[in-house]
Amino acid sequence: MTTRSVSRRVFTAAAAALTTVAAFAAVPTPAASAQPGIAGSVERFGGCTSTVTAAVPGGAQSLAGIPEALPMIGYSADVVRGVRARGQATRTIHYNATPFLASTYQESTRKGRVEVERALSNLANECPNSRIALVGYSQGADIAAQIAVAIGEGRGPIPADRLKQVILLASPYNGPASQGPGSAPVETRGTGVLGAMPSYGSIAGKVTDLCVRGDMICDSAAVPASTSVAGRAVTMSLIGGTMQFDAGDFFAIAASTPAMINSHMLHVGGYGHQVGHAVNLITS
Repeated sequence: MTTRSVSRRVFTAAAAALTTVAAFAAVPTPAASAQPGIAGSVERFGGCTSTVTAAVPGGAQSLAGIPEALPMIGYSADVVRGVRARGQATRTIHYNATPFLASTYQESTRKGRVEVERALSNLANECPNSRIALVGYSQGADIAAQIAVAIGEGRGPIPADRLKQVILLASPYNGPASQGPGSAPVETRGTGVLGAMPSYGSIAGKVTDLCVRGDMICDSAAVPASTSVAGRAVTMSLIGGTMQFDAGDFFAIAASTPAMINSHMLHVGGYGHQVGHAVNLITS
């Protein structure tokens, strides 16, 4: 094998790995670095209505402390706009969604969960007669799923009876534990790239996973190499100097490059129908 062919294979495999990381980050281009020391922020709309939707953006789609008037991108923002159009109040909960750059995915998600739990507790106090719908996309769905588990086990930021619904778009924990309404035809029963969530406890009937078939973040079988890549990717931080991939990993996933690229395109561009379904579930 020539040096040129080896270099080409390494480059192709590296592109596949970075595609997986980009899919976790939810947008095709990297976000700005985090703003250390700035607390999370909440974008408010509509005061208190019978249901208030709390949206958690995906990776690279939010920064803590951003101005409330700044237009947001991503599918969580699309759900918020749809819910607002039907006269219901919303909150978008911002956090430093900069996985793989300024921090690892694990650390970004942990800190994001703290911000979202704080915001949900404040929202429950602010709107004591409202029920709360929690929606998250990609990394935001990861955070929302973890909080849903806590609520279902009676240790969450709000009691289970205050929760109307949890909608998880492209969740890395997609699996059979979510038993909420509206499964077919837009819901794919697959396994998320971080493994299926074992249980949502008492709120299982309120949790709905929405996944596009072929999106490896929530349908890991679409790209067999995705689970091994994800296991390393969650501990990666470019600015922090943490890079867990090695040449062996790159060669192992080289054959999956076309599938990974297709999966990434589905992840960032294939959820239009699911957004409409999510809005219908929240406002029904």
